[in-house]
Amino acid sequence: MRSHSQLNRLALPIDDVADQILELLCDNDTCVILGETGCGKSTQIPQICTRLRDTGQIAITQPRRVAAMSLAMRVSDEMGSKVGDKVGYRVRFEGVCKEDTDIIYMTDGMLLREAITDGLLNKYSVVIVDEAHERSLHTDVLLYTLRLAQKQRKDKGSNPLKIVIMSATMNADLFSRYFNAPIYLIRGRTFPVEVLYAEALDGDGSDYVYNVLVSILQAHEREPISDDILVFLTGREEIELTAAKLRDVNEKLAQKMAVFPLYAALKTTQQQKVFEPAPEGERKVILATNIAETSLTIPGVRIVIDSGKVKQKTFTAGDGIDVLRVERISKAQAAQRAGRAGRESSGKCYRVYSNKDFDRMQQSSVAEILRSNLSAVILELISMGLKNIKSVKLIEQPSAEMMDSAERQLKGLGAIRDSKNGKKLVLTSVGQTMAKFPVEPPLSKVLLGSIPLECTAEALTVISLLSSEELFLQNDEDSAQVIRRKVSSTEGDHVTMLNAFNLFKAEKKKESGHKLAEWASQCGLNIRSLVNAAKIRKQLGEIASEEGIVIKSCGVDRERLRKSLAIGLFMNACEYDNQKNAYRLLLSPSTLVRIHPSSVLSRSRPTHIVFSQLLKTTDLYAKDVSVIDKSWVEGAISEFKKTKIAVIRLNGGLGTTMGCTGPKSFIEAKNGLTFLEIALRQHEEFNRKWDVQVPILLMNSFFTHDTTVDVVGSRAECFVQSKCPRLDAATLLPIEEGDESWNPPGHGNIYVALKESGKMDELLSKGRDIVFVSNIDNTGAELSLEIAGLMGREGLEYVMECTVRTETDKKGGTLIEIGGQAMHLEIPQVPPEHIDDFCSTRIFKVFNTNNIWVSLNAFKEKPYEITSEIIVNKKTTSTGRAVIQLETSIGGSIKNFTKSFCVHVPRSRFIPVKGIPDLERVRSEQYTLDDAYCLRLNDKKSEEEIRKLFFDNDLKKAASSRGHGIVNENAHEWTEVSELRLFSKVVYYKPAGVNRHFNLGQLVKYMNNIFEDEEHCDFAIFLTPEDYKLYQKRKEMTNKPDIIIFKPAYKIRPTPEMEKSTFNVAMLDKPPERTASQVSLKETDRSISSTPVPLSSSKKSKEENSRSGSPTTSASVAVPGRKKKAIAKNDSRSSSPGVAKKEK
Repeated sequence: MRSHSQLNRLALPIDDVADQILELLCDNDTCVILGETGCGKSTQIPQICTRLRDTGQIAITQPRRVAAMSLAMRVSDEMGSKVGDKVGYRVRFEGVCKEDTDIIYMTDGMLLREAITDGLLNKYSVVIVDEAHERSLHTDVLLYTLRLAQKQRKDKGSNPLKIVIMSATMNADLFSRYFNAPIYLIRGRTFPVEVLYAEALDGDGSDYVYNVLVSILQAHEREPISDDILVFLTGREEIELTAAKLRDVNEKLAQKMAVFPLYAALKTTQQQKVFEPAPEGERKVILATNIAETSLTIPGVRIVIDSGKVKQKTFTAGDGIDVLRVERISKAQAAQRAGRAGRESSGKCYRVYSNKDFDRMQQSSVAEILRSNLSAVILELISMGLKNIKSVKLIEQPSAEMMDSAERQLKGLGAIRDSKNGKKLVLTSVGQTMAKFPVEPPLSKVLLGSIPLECTAEALTVISLLSSEELFLQNDEDSAQVIRRKVSSTEGDHVTMLNAFNLFKAEKKKESGHKLAEWASQCGLNIRSLVNAAKIRKQLGEIASEEGIVIKSCGVDRERLRKSLAIGLFMNACEYDNQKNAYRLLLSPSTLVRIHPSSVLSRSRPTHIVFSQLLKTTDLYAKDVSVIDKSWVEGAISEFKKTKIAVIRLNGGLGTTMGCTGPKSFIEAKNGLTFLEIALRQHEEFNRKWDVQVPILLMNSFFTHDTTVDVVGSRAECFVQSKCPRLDAATLLPIEEGDESWNPPGHGNIYVALKESGKMDELLSKGRDIVFVSNIDNTGAELSLEIAGLMGREGLEYVMECTVRTETDKKGGTLIEIGGQAMHLEIPQVPPEHIDDFCSTRIFKVFNTNNIWVSLNAFKEKPYEITSEIIVNKKTTSTGRAVIQLETSIGGSIKNFTKSFCVHVPRSRFIPVKGIPDLERVRSEQYTLDDAYCLRLNDKKSEEEIRKLFFDNDLKKAASSRGHGIVNENAHEWTEVSELRLFSKVVYYKPAGVNRHFNLGQLVKYMNNIFEDEEHCDFAIFLTPEDYKLYQKRKEMTNKPDIIIFKPAYKIRPTPEMEKSTFNVAMLDKPPERTASQVSLKETDRSISSTPVPLSSSKKSKEENSRSGSPTTSASVAVPGRKKKAIAKNDSRSSSPGVAKKEK
């Protein structure tokens, strides 16, 4: 007997297994249900659950409010009741349900807020987490909360809690292991989807909005008018821009389009319009963000146009900042988007990117909890009574660095503190109040900071506007510009936003509804943002009143508002750097930001600012900016500024080669100062300049430790490395000759020495993860904020500073590759017959400066597992006995780290003193010790020329007689640390085979044909800045380096005689195997074939199976202001910029 719900709808695949699902739910406290697209899980499983519960409500969570509301309406209709009776929903600012409502659809954030007041969620007998595979931040925290509540309710013997995890067919094992639950698969009802790629768009896709626009017009021209189009874009701005362009074009089209936007901040009534049929004779075109990827089935959609992009926020623990940027989607997201076209019948998916771009995508998206600022999560968990955050086991555990960063942020805001025994975290009274407000912790601190400043009314408004979407629209009409000038304030964007909101409140008293919206549009104001902000302000005001906060206004004294903003946003405080024409974060001076062009302060240069949001394009841009006084944030910053960096100088050597019997660092180097004194003063000056307390540690050998400790006192911390026995060269047994029986084990011992001395644990306990290690006699090894920033931003574990290898340091360490792994090579490791090869600067071009950066967190659990190749040094004792010293180098440990990089640095960072000639050179007038105690050259001669002058008069070969190294030696602008070049798994071989020259265009074609997947290749292109401008359109780069690196087997580098866009291709001894479809390079052939590599049959899900159809011809569609451009065509031979290739 079918239920009423089954009679009101078409049959679904889930109907055939409903009884089995009920049995599964009865037999298990938790189960994981994988429902393929179209199976009916989101609407039917909550109804099935009503048959097994005795008391309590059924909650079903959705990642997005539009899904929660539309599903509630659908299920209410199926159950023959009004929304709010048997079935209701609850989202922010809106709820339609009663105490006896059976099924409540809600956002995961709403259920999580309930858990703060009732951690056991006692009112619910069943909680269903739908679309769990999306892994939103709230979903992951909710999964942990549910697992904990289920266990606690069971332990107490109270009403049991059933948990149902519903997901697409991915990551099933992850959920099953986390809950120890069975997996049940429900087959779906989908139709084949033909997938087409825009092959000629292979590249960075920077103009993706235009390409999407052309794709829409082309699909509209060639596809049946009955097929509606769903378009995936990244956000409201792109959607509104595309909608405006389409409406302009629509007037000239014979067949019209009905254009509907769909994004989270849209009003409910407007969101629901996408489910209505298009007007007669028109095609419905829905412009959506990723909220349309799952849950929603929009009737009539047969065509999907996928931009391949998504806008997401990423947190960098190193800098402590959130950055909003447009990223590539994952393959899983691409499949989800394509599947939207096959919900009701067969369809098509136009992917506005190439097949190669698809292959470069990650398999699945990085879970939000692994890339987000966790301060709000930790505050929520502690509010639920979880004081030992370290013991919290989420479904995927964020890095210790992310957790520590969030903890430090909350402590900086005064929200939490350590318990008396230091083992747990507890809320302060400030934190208890902050947790009550459903906004980010810095914004709730802004509100609390406004109380003594008596500007809570203004703070509530600004916080509400910052929690809503963009306030100002792109509107060039005169009326909008007049209003913008009227509300603009020289104090910054926050005061400008406040003025606009107050203008809206005044107008609201006179107008309402459509007229109010029309007024806002004419003023260039986003009515949805204003209305939503008003709702948020009302909610926050009610919470504030419940907490006993009196709402007061500062009137026209807006300085008080800016002070309260500085209190909560002090971590976003910046200081203007005149030389860089940009702002430096006060808490992370290596991070440079610029004011976004949309800011009212974009054309001014205030000395100090705070911002609310960072946007990443080519540079970091601060949005929502206000002018502040530095004194407003100094107190908070000085408390918070426990930087992550520490410095270690290697101080184990004796100056025997220079006639010294004590520590080498005690030798006078310059201006009467010893190497040790220069290192200490240089470091002290750095701390003074940046107002920080970066510690300096000295790793001494047993030869130097006691004497050094006596000299440095409290100016530096000291620890001692191990000692190893010297071996008799003949017997290989330890010798017994007093002090000469031992030798330091080399700098590779630093990992064990840090652990054994307790210094590693001590540094980590103070939040200092990054250590900069260098020799004490290297007077050029000053602490670099640029490289420290690189370590933090990129999450690197190991960075080696390298420079170009010269004739005078040809015996120094270099880099090689063995078995795909970058490794360090020193001359004692080289067989005698290959010494000449090793010393050739034409073969081995990279020199290790022994300036090393290491993350302590990367090896804190395994310091004894960090290994290096043994270096065998043959020595002679004072008695003439031949001995062997076994040593390791810190450079040799590069092979132990997966996230290892080399950076090219200028020669000025490597000024070592290995003997008397080096010492005389440093003492000469060629060098000056500046005010920062850094050694500087006095003239324009290169470091190489200076070394020749003092060392070897026979080394007079012209620079042009040597092959170029890592960079073009004539490109002097490349010798700045601020323009770092990055190397991933650096590879250096003696090239063999054929050398050919190609221009840039030919080279790109050559690379495309040799390698189908650049991410699994290994070749490097070294470009001049001019060449890079030509190349940058081809590859999406976060920065703009002068060296572009891919991954392993080819090197492509400039030849000395090359022209600006000509390259020398050096074939390796063992080039990678190439298939018959790939182009071979012949000695006699200077041209490269441009024929595309044939695609192999792709293995796609059935959502992406191509449907049969006759080939179509290309279509050109005119777009206002742009040239005609074809976007899709089934004939793969076309070379138009947007050709789409049908997937087989």
